[in-house]
Parts: sequence; C-alpha cells; structure tokens
Amino acid sequence: MFLLNILINNIDSIVFALISLISLFFSLRLVIMFITKNFSNLREKRSNKKISSSIEDKGDYPFFSILIPARNEAEVIEKTLSHIIKLNYPNDKFEIIVIVDAKENFENKTTTKDIVFKFIGENCNNIIPAVKCLEVPVDFDGKLNGVKTGRITPSTKGRALNYGLTFIECRGETHYCSFFDAESHPDVNILLELRNNINKDSKNIVYQGPLFQVRNFWKLSYFSKVVALSQAFSHEYGLPFILKFIPFLGGTNMHIPLNLIKKIDGFASSNITEDLDLGVRCELDGGIKPSFINVPSSEQTPPSIKGYIVQRFRWGKGACEVLTKLNKRINNTKSSNQIKNIKKLMLKLFIYGPVEWIAYFVIAVYITINYIEKLSLSIYTLSKLLTFPLIYAGNIIFTALGHILTLSAIMCGIFVILLYFKYSPFITDAWSSKNLFKLSILFLYVIFALPFAVWMFSVPFIGSFLLSLFGVHDVEWVKTEITVET
Repeated sequence: MFLLNILINNIDSIVFALISLISLFFSLRLVIMFITKNFSNLREKRSNKKISSSIEDKGDYPFFSILIPARNEAEVIEKTLSHIIKLNYPNDKFEIIVIVDAKENFENKTTTKDIVFKFIGENCNNIIPAVKCLEVPVDFDGKLNGVKTGRITPSTKGRALNYGLTFIECRGETHYCSFFDAESHPDVNILLELRNNINKDSKNIVYQGPLFQVRNFWKLSYFSKVVALSQAFSHEYGLPFILKFIPFLGGTNMHIPLNLIKKIDGFASSNITEDLDLGVRCELDGGIKPSFINVPSSEQTPPSIKGYIVQRFRWGKGACEVLTKLNKRINNTKSSNQIKNIKKLMLKLFIYGPVEWIAYFVIAVYITINYIEKLSLSIYTLSKLLTFPLIYAGNIIFTALGHILTLSAIMCGIFVILLYFKYSPFITDAWSSKNLFKLSILFLYVIFALPFAVWMFSVPFIGSFLLSLFGVHDVEWVKTEITVET
C-alpha cells in the first residue's frame, strides 16, 4: 500500500520522467543516426563514383520536360531559370516550361511573364535548353486537355500544371515530366541521376527527391529556422521510410513519366494538395508507387510563423480533401479488390494525417503544462538560493539542470546545430561570422522556447482537420510567402 500511495501521489512526476527518458532516447538516436548515416553516405559516394560513370556510358538519354508553375514569382523566377539551364544534361534532351497565370496582368505592374520573356530574350543567342512560357487563360476549366469556359475559373496549381501538360509533345517512351517550384534550385546532376535510375529500372517509375528548404535560413524567424532544418532532415532520412507506406509526392522535385500522368488524367485541379492526390492516383490507377531518389533541391521556407501556419493549414485541408475524395470513390467502385485497396490506403493516410496531428496536439499540451510547472519550481528554488545559498545549492543544480535544461533539450539543441552545418552548403551566406554567432541564440531558443513552439507543429493541422469536418475547403492558388533572393 505504501508503494501504491507513492506511485499515486507522484504519478505526474513519473509520467514526466518517462517522457523525458523517451525524449532523451530519441534525441540520442537522432544524433547517432545523423552521424552513422553521414559516414555511410560518404563511403557510398566513394564506392559509387565508378558505378555511376559506367552507367552513364550506356543507354539512351530520356527526354525531360521541366514544368515550373509560377504565379506572382517575378522576384525569384530569373534566378531559378539561370540555375536550371545549367543542369548537367544534354541541352537538346530537356526543356523548361514556365506556367504563369493571366490574372497576374491585373495584379502586378511587373509580371512573372515579363521576367521570363526578358530572360529568354537575353539568352536566345546562347546554346541553352528550350525555355518556354505559357500563360493560363483566366477562363481555362483546369482539366487536362481542357477548354475555355467563358467565365473566370479559380486559380490552382493543378489547373496551371494541366494547362502546361496540354502543350507537351511526347518524345518517346521514356519522356519524363519533372516538377519544381518557382524558387527551386535542384542539384546540377538531378537529370543525370534520374537517367541512370531509369535505365536500370525495368518499368517506368515515379520519383520523389528531398527538399532542403533552408536557402533563406537567415531571413527566417527562429521557429522557422528549426522547422527548416528539421524538415530537411526528415526529407533526407524520413521520406524513404514514408514512401514505403504512403504514395507521398511533394509537388516539387518530383518526376513522373509523361504517359503515366496522361493516363491518370493529370492533376486534380480543384485540390490544393494536388501532389498528394496525384501520388494516390499513381498507385490506385497507375499501379506505381513513388520511389525515393536521393538528389535534393534547395528551396525557401515561409520566413514568418504566420506564413508557416497558413502553409500547413492548407496542407492539412488538402490531405483531408484527398481522404474525402477516396471515401466518395469507394461508393462509385464495384470491384471488391479495388475497394479493399482504397480502404487500406485511406487507413494509412488517416494514420499519417489526422491521427498523427492529434497525437502531436496531446503531446504539446502535456509538455507545456509540465514545462511551466518545472520552470516555476526552478524560479522558486533560485529565489531561495539567493537567501540560503548553502542550503539550496544542491537543489538549484538538480532543479535547473534537471528540469529546465534537461539533457534531452540540450541534445536537441546540439542536434539542430549539427543540422545547420550539414545543410550549410544550401544556405545563403552560411559561413559569415555574424551568422555563426547567431547560432548560439538558436541553441538557446531550442532549449527554452521550443517546448512552447511545439504547438505550431500541430495547431495548423488540427484546425484544418476540424474545418474539413464541416466541409470548408480552399480552391484558390495562394502564393507561399518567400523572401527576395540575394
């Protein structure tokens, strides 16, 4: 009974201790995985150099159509085009298609189209891959091989991409479409690596590469800095695992055979996560699951917390739209085997969607309550230390370091700094002395503020999930907040 009373009276502390130990375990695991993976990657790169070069000497060069949807992207599109035309691939084996929205003509003085045509004019005498600019009419219905309706149609990314796909002429069986955002800077060897993989595979494969959204790192809020580094790490190490369970496509740095994307009727023009929807239909209608290709594209991430929330909010609603669409599909499907496959996929998407979001929300509530409690206790102990230093010296050490600066928090802070150095080649002005000094502030932020900022990881998705239950959905293509390229 005595032990039972102790357990009951200290249940909160016990649970908090267990969560701290679990956090510490995962923190150590992340650091170990980070170190071992990077050493193994170095060994692989050394051993694969000869393999890659031997593959390059064999087989044909597939043709790539690079599609870049760009609405209100006049600030970044020129730098993106300057980067992509330098990809390490035969110039006659790929083309670049920038798809702009005619609505820009009524919104901006200098449009994305103006910048693209200026770029084409300045480089027309150089030997570069073909660069085209297509403008989506305001009344385009959004479907693949669609028509003009005579009335203004909501602008979506899927609608723009379908318009661009309409004008692509097939260049053989291995004609691929590659999709990048307007601020994307893909690895210079991305097409060459894709070519090597395509030549090795026996059938057409859908590829998804990692996104390192860290390029504007030093223009981000401290919360967005942590998000950017964490997301880069999850794309490099977590995405290969996720792709084994769900057909996740990220909308950028994704590569799909032209014949497949036309077979499944292109993009869903009314869905704000047209990429996830496409991945689902690739699996259900095309019989092909996306594969991971470890060649990154560097991009930007929303610089403010507001931009982050808006972006994740839309992602969450888009994921719920896909689930709703799949549920409707069940009612219109007669094949029992197909219904079984749809239900299985819905369960996976639900677990990696709403269930995961709710779990993060519960954890955020618990961490915040306990963190405030431990912080209050530490402040109280510190006040006592000032009065009775000898008596409370031991308490302050164990309280402050044990509850506020837990080893788990410190490990997370160290891990974030390690991630900075890992992804520094993709960060603009990464090695200036001024910015390196700021890393200490980032370290302190992770330790002290992240327990409260963890709310931001779950709240946007929970909000989108609740709104989706009431049938509230977005239909407009909204520009993601970015910073000016330097």
